[in-house]
Amino acid sequence: MADSIFTTKSTLIVVSILISIILIGLPIGFIVWFNYDMTYGIGEIVILNDQDFVDKYDCPGSGEIYDPYIIADYIIETSKDYAIYIEGTTKHFLITNCTIQCQKVGIYIKDTAEKTVDIVDNEIQKTSTGWFHLIITYNVPELVLINNNLSCSTNGVSASGIKIDYGHASIIMNNSCSNFETGIEVFRSGDVYFEFNYIESCIDGIILREGDGSDIRNNVLFNNLGYGVKLLLCFGVEVYHNNFIDNAIYAGLDSQGYDDTADYEGFVENSWYNIGLSEGNYWSELLWDDEVLYVIRGNGGRVDHHPLQFPVLI
Repeated sequence: MADSIFTTKSTLIVVSILISIILIGLPIGFIVWFNYDMTYGIGEIVILNDQDFVDKYDCPGSGEIYDPYIIADYIIETSKDYAIYIEGTTKHFLITNCTIQCQKVGIYIKDTAEKTVDIVDNEIQKTSTGWFHLIITYNVPELVLINNNLSCSTNGVSASGIKIDYGHASIIMNNSCSNFETGIEVFRSGDVYFEFNYIESCIDGIILREGDGSDIRNNVLFNNLGYGVKLLLCFGVEVYHNNFIDNAIYAGLDSQGYDDTADYEGFVENSWYNIGLSEGNYWSELLWDDEVLYVIRGNGGRVDHHPLQFPVLI
C-alpha cells in the first residue's frame, strides 16, 4: 500500500512537471512563432541572411561574384508590405525576369555588401495610390539596376519608381518609370551613373540630392509636370546628351531643369553640358539659333552653354 502511494505521488510530480513545461513552452513557442511570422511574413520573398537564399528559397548559384544566387521568373501579386525584401546579406545575388503587382513596395534591399546586388529585367506595377516606392535600396553600394519597367496603374500619383539612399557608385541604366511623384530619386550617393532611362508622366523625372561626381546622360525626360532633372546640394555632376521634352508643365516654370547648388571654393561646379565635347542637352521649347543658351532654374545660376538643336538618338 505504501509503495502504491509513493508511486502515485511520483507520477503526480512527473505529470505536474510535464504540464508546467507544456504551459511554459506553449507561450514561448507562440512568441517565437509569432515573431518569426511577423519578420518573414512581411513579404512574399524575405531574405534576412546569406543562408536564407539556400534554406528558404533554394536559389541556384553559389553567391560568388561570377555565380550569384538567382531570384528569377517569379510572378508575384501581393498586398503585403513587400513583394521581395532582402536585408543584411554579403553574397552576390541577381533579381531578374520577375513580374510583380503590388499595393506597396515591389523590391526593398537594405544593408548589403558592396557590389553584390543586381536588379535586372523586371516588370513591376503598383496597383494602389498609397505612398510607397516600387524599388527601394538603402546602404547598397555599387548597385546595378538595369532594364526594369516600373509603372503605377492607378490615376493617383504615387511616391517614386526608384528610390536609392546611400548607393555610392551605382549604375542606373535603361529603366522606364511612369506616373510617379518622382521617376528616380537618389540621395546621399556619389558617383552614380544614369543612362538610357525613360521617365514620363511623373511630377519630377530625376532628383539627385548630395550626389557628387555623378553623370546623367542619354536619358529621355518626357511630359513630366515639374523638372526633368533636379539637382540639390550636388557638386561635380555632369548633365548632357539628355532629351528634355515637354516637361515643366506646371504654370510658372520657365525651365525643364533645376539646380540649387551655388559655387563654393574648392568644390567642382555642376555642368549642364560636356566640356570636352562642347555639347549639352536637347530642350524641346528652345528656339534655336547658333548663339542660344539655355538657363537652368535655381540658385546655382547654371546655364547649358551648348544646347543641342535636335534630340539625341537614344
